[in-house]
Amino acid sequence: MGNSKFWNDLAGQEAIVAGASKGLGQAVASELVARAFILSLSTPPSILLCVAGGASGELGFFTDLTPTQLHSCFEKNYFSAAFITHSLLRRWLEEPVGIEHQQRHIVFTASTAAFVAVPGYAAYTPTKAALRALADTIRQEVLMYSQDVRVHCSFPGTIFTDTFYEEQRQKPTLTKQIEGSDNPTDGMTAGAVSKSLFAGLSKDHYLITTDYQTWLLLNNMRGPSPPNNGILEWLVGLIASLVWPFFRLTFDRQTRKSRSRPLPLKE
Repeated sequence: MGNSKFWNDLAGQEAIVAGASKGLGQAVASELVARAFILSLSTPPSILLCVAGGASGELGFFTDLTPTQLHSCFEKNYFSAAFITHSLLRRWLEEPVGIEHQQRHIVFTASTAAFVAVPGYAAYTPTKAALRALADTIRQEVLMYSQDVRVHCSFPGTIFTDTFYEEQRQKPTLTKQIEGSDNPTDGMTAGAVSKSLFAGLSKDHYLITTDYQTWLLLNNMRGPSPPNNGILEWLVGLIASLVWPFFRLTFDRQTRKSRSRPLPLKE
């Protein structure tokens, strides 16, 4: 799968997977072990994968959420990745890279939600957009240093995990209607997402999508982020910019039909 040079250069080295206990993180950890990586908790690794996150317990319309829920969603999805990256990157920069560690990688896990707003994800969507912005910033900042640090950001869509099914029970009906999460074919297993992620890494892609819908949305909202295939992705972005307004109008109509919902209780 992918470019064997990527795996040959990093095989046998240490990796940290933040969020490896379940779901996508567990699948990513298993893939690394199969590729002869050594999973680590403390030693200086060559690759950091920030996979922890989710929206369980923080789903709902903005005015229905509490300040605590808004805060905890950022803690879970943004700060969990930002803090470990900050600590590890400082350590990498303080310790000159030796011959055996010539290249290091930081991999953030955002979401399709970073590109499209869906009612019911008011706490979650901003955290993933913030991760994409953080990745953009760090990718540029590491150019100041002599160490070879590569930054990547992946954008999975629906992943069929235990957490997904838990979140399905908490989502407003409107959220499930717009995102199509009740469709059993509109999603991927954690293992399939992991393989797509590593396929993108092996090509040294900066922004990595795992499905075509997210690829279209990414190229509609790429902005100054560097492309993986400039001409092709420019054309895809152009097509998406013509198609997306029709989807937006459909989503807006679905949302207007929910006008009769009661107002939130005053705190």
